[in-house]
Amino acid sequence: MELHSNGKTIEEIEKVLQRIPIHQRIIPAIKSAHALGCDLRIVSDANTFFIETILKHLEISEYFTEINTNPGYVNQEGRLRILPYHDFNKASHDCILCPPNMCKVYFFFMKNHFELILSSINYFLFLLISSLLQILISSS
Repeated sequence: MELHSNGKTIEEIEKVLQRIPIHQRIIPAIKSAHALGCDLRIVSDANTFFIETILKHLEISEYFTEINTNPGYVNQEGRLRILPYHDFNKASHDCILCPPNMCKVYFFFMKNHFELILSSINYFLFLLISSLLQILISSS
């Protein structure tokens, strides 16, 4: 669905993204993990426009050192353009676990990222990790 041709503006898209509910413990967990020296990175099947809009709204952009996601940008016509991270039309990344546009296994194993990694697909896993961090921090 082309939002722009249906009369939706970038500003309207941003306002919707800013209304996305987030669990009350997520932001404190991010700040606590960062304060403890964790290198926080995002691996997501979303896109840079969505992620950067949400992080900026929540005022937590500076806590992340890297965002690995599909490129997203607003073109000169005011249309949001989202491209695949992997150009699967030229060559597939040959991973049976991930969608063709972005291999998350690559970020976990090939790049050897063993730090705390956020993933929009694994949102519930992150909630569990953030709750454990809160428990660890409150018990020390």
